[in-house]
Amino acid sequence: MRKHPKNVMRNQEGSALLIAVLVMVAITIIGVIAIQTSSTELSIAAHDKWHKMTFFGTDGVTSEITPELIEQAIEERGFGDTTPVAYGPSGDLQVHVSDFYLNEEGTCEANIPSPTNRDVEIANQGETSVYLRIYGDTEFSPGNALQLPEGYHGRGKGAAGGGAIIIYNVRGLGIGANETKARISTRYMHVI
Repeated sequence: MRKHPKNVMRNQEGSALLIAVLVMVAITIIGVIAIQTSSTELSIAAHDKWHKMTFFGTDGVTSEITPELIEQAIEERGFGDTTPVAYGPSGDLQVHVSDFYLNEEGTCEANIPSPTNRDVEIANQGETSVYLRIYGDTEFSPGNALQLPEGYHGRGKGAAGGGAIIIYNVRGLGIGANETKARISTRYMHVI
């Protein structure tokens, strides 16, 4: 007796297993892609955090600490003969050029701070080390002339103000965690 062969196309034995395997492969691929995407986004967020810490640490030093440092240097006529001069409880602020307030604008290459070319160094500013170059240009301030009305102090008498100002260009380089860098350039005006 001869048996009739089964119709292979209508045989559903094992189809549930095949569908389950295909679904598991698809879920695995989606999971691997999701893990790679989240790892990339986490790395981007970490680098953004480090860069912001470096930027704001450098900006805080150049904008907030440097004007006080310049005024103190002008008032005391420098920070002494020994260099570097360390300040702060742990010596985080070091003045490498005692009379930096007398620096005049030079060539561009000399004005750019680096770990070896700096007037002032502030270490451990929120995991950031900041290096500063400070240069001043002396200028005459505008006259602020005021023509007084006739009869007040006499005909055509004027009151003029003036004097000199020093405009300091402060260039800062911050080097932070994971080799992040920030360059900040600000100006500060000292009225004489």
